[in-house]
Amino acid sequence: MQQQVRQRVITSGLLALLFWIGLCSVVYFTTPLASVWVVVLFYTLLFCAVVCTVYPAQIYIRQRWLPQVWETQNTLAKRQSVLVSALATTLMYLQAEHLLFWWVALSLGLFILFLEVFFNL
Repeated sequence: MQQQVRQRVITSGLLALLFWIGLCSVVYFTTPLASVWVVVLFYTLLFCAVVCTVYPAQIYIRQRWLPQVWETQNTLAKRQSVLVSALATTLMYLQAEHLLFWWVALSLGLFILFLEVFFNL
């Protein structure tokens, strides 16, 4: 089981590195006004990069301080990393469109929190 955990964390870390490199490449070598596909690629890479960065951190925290069964840890870590990355990507999009206010960010954060509580019932 430790080998499986190690393989998933290493794979996720390598994918995170590739996604962050791709995101930096999009930011530095393209113009956002060139095409709609550049914007879609940016937000897709951002979402994937945050998922692959948060997942190993969650696995490490859960194994270190919250010992549980591996399947439970894996399911919770995947779901929470997707929710965190959806929140981050949504907030970045709203900021790019000049629609992000403190109450919008707080509302989205509370919505994600309530969604996670609902999934844990």
